[in-house]
Amino acid sequence: MRAVHPIRGLVASQFLGSFNDNAFKLLIVVLARRAVEADPALDSAEQERELYAATALTFSLFTLPHLLFFVPAGWLADRFSKRRVLVLAKVAEVGLLLAAAAWLWRAPTALGVPLGLLTLLGVRNGLLSPSKYGLVPELVPLDRLTRSNGVLELFTFLAIIGGAAAGPVLAHEAGAHPARAALVLAALAVLGLGAAWAIPRAAAPPPRAGVWASAAVAWRAVRERPALRFAMGGAFAFWVVASLLGQDFVVYAQSVLGVPEAEQGLLLGVLGLGAGAGALLVGRVTRRAIPVRWVPRGGLALGALTLLAGLLVPGYGATLVFLALLGVAGGFVIVPIDSLLQWHAPPHERGAVIAFANLFVFGGMLVGFVLGGVLSRAGLDAAGILVVAALPTLGVSALAVGAARRL
Repeated sequence: MRAVHPIRGLVASQFLGSFNDNAFKLLIVVLARRAVEADPALDSAEQERELYAATALTFSLFTLPHLLFFVPAGWLADRFSKRRVLVLAKVAEVGLLLAAAAWLWRAPTALGVPLGLLTLLGVRNGLLSPSKYGLVPELVPLDRLTRSNGVLELFTFLAIIGGAAAGPVLAHEAGAHPARAALVLAALAVLGLGAAWAIPRAAAPPPRAGVWASAAVAWRAVRERPALRFAMGGAFAFWVVASLLGQDFVVYAQSVLGVPEAEQGLLLGVLGLGAGAGALLVGRVTRRAIPVRWVPRGGLALGALTLLAGLLVPGYGATLVFLALLGVAGGFVIVPIDSLLQWHAPPHERGAVIAFANLFVFGGMLVGFVLGGVLSRAGLDAAGILVVAALPTLGVSALAVGAARRL
């Protein structure tokens, strides 16, 4: 535990924040699903398409602000104490979830305002992200960086498990009163605020230039450093696939497996558990401080498993095994990418570089969300989408093998 002690408060804060983000997203998806299923004019195929559209819209509204606010996010991380940014972001989270509870109490079936509040949670998360990941190398040395990132990602994915599972469960338990579910999440956000307050104080950053200067700084660093370009390209490719698979398995759970509403989050939970395990393992199976060569290996495993799942169309138990293995493969991809970004960015410009990288991370997510809806409307079912996702994943990962060896 000594290796991760300096990031204990950060890990706890990140866990509770990611839990709330995912639980609130899935809560809205469940409420949207109820509205779709209550429409007698839709047959089963039309319901699946509408559900895909509602899921893609919900996830996209949370993701889009990460792209729109990357410039001020990088400036905040380099201009102010990263700990202070985290604390203020947690205060905003508490307020937004309380507002969601108040609205759902007044109008439990009207989702326009909750979707707007989810978008504001995305803004908060986008402004927070560079400070959160930029703080890790300020708290730990290089020889502990990958393991510390592994612990951070482990608890992030555990939070995804909990949030993905809790959203439908909370919606089910709240019944016709979804405001109760939002109140539970607001209480957890208060605990997250306390965890953020416990983060150690790091050295204050030096004075920085204006907001747009941080974007120019990030662009220059990326041009000059191949490791950053590799990391950003890998992050984009990974998150296109990960976001596509995430929403595809939400639909797969209902349309293929017939999983009850309260249990549909379990599939994403197993995926997250596997990713957390992979994130923790990658720091332990290599002696390199930053195990770059695992990035394409993990990508090849991810593509092969996705292809098999799409071709075999497994049942419930086998699907859980596939999801766990997919998660492990993903963990071996994302942790080295995080470490590359953190360590190869100039120390006093780390926030700007990580914010610039978020264009690729959340741009990839957005592409995945939109691509899922496009493929569904083109006539592909959930299993067919897995096959389509697998082929470019295998090709890109094979090309990345040589690039990883040169770093």
